[in-house]
Amino acid sequence: MIFVKCFKVTGCSEELRKNCPAWTSFETDSQAMEEIKCWVIKNIYHPDQKQQLAKCRKCAYYIQLNKNSISSDTSKVAAIIKCTGSLNNDRTRALEKVWDTVKTSGKLFFILDFSEVTNIYSCAMGMLVRIFKDIEKLNGHLILSGANHFTLNILKSFHFDEILQMEADISDALGTINELIHQEEEEKRLKDEAEKEVEAAKIAARKRAHCWEYFNDYNPKNATQCNECFRKITQNTSPCWIVDGFIEGISFQFVCEECLDCSYYQDHKDTVDNPGLMMGKTVSKADSPA
Repeated sequence: MIFVKCFKVTGCSEELRKNCPAWTSFETDSQAMEEIKCWVIKNIYHPDQKQQLAKCRKCAYYIQLNKNSISSDTSKVAAIIKCTGSLNNDRTRALEKVWDTVKTSGKLFFILDFSEVTNIYSCAMGMLVRIFKDIEKLNGHLILSGANHFTLNILKSFHFDEILQMEADISDALGTINELIHQEEEEKRLKDEAEKEVEAAKIAARKRAHCWEYFNDYNPKNATQCNECFRKITQNTSPCWIVDGFIEGISFQFVCEECLDCSYYQDHKDTVDNPGLMMGKTVSKADSPA
């Protein structure tokens, strides 16, 4: 990034420059003088320098070099935050404001575009950690793209490469996200199919054949043949082992004791889900169903 000299923007004369705290703080460093960002004064963010910093932020030069330093785009499948220049205190605050808006966009995939970042300060490191944790809470996914060699080395020195997925550029980052989305959709499809199969198996397991079909129209333990049984004649669908009781105005149901060892009952008892049934109650032969 090429910086225009501050005095060319502000119109400061050579005489005024001699009294400028920013200019004089770098006067012994010729290289810094060539690329000076005048608000970067030694200890500028110290509490004692608040007044000077407030003046710097109103300066045309400061505004020119800091405008649009952090921008966002939520029109794609992922929310993209583009950072430029040196991620110092001011740009970190700008990043924080942008992030507070972007994280409520409803997106689950996020890209931090560092392709134009020239340096990264410790305050920005802390902001990266916060963004990462916020995305974790959203069950989202973060990719950092385009970090140059210098910035990448800084991130690696603090082991950010171990917690952040990094890609060479935006195109690679979007490609990775599309693969993740496809993978998630495939996993959801397989899960839905598995759940449908389980549900179908449950339904099949609970399907009950009519007792007369099970016995082929003849139950050897019953004196009444199935063709003459009221259950077949009326196409009754309630389980034949359930008996309705009625005592002093209270109705209830129970399982006929004589049905407990019946093969039909053993094969189909799980098709009825009624925990209120009383088991093993004795009823007379005449009341026992087919």
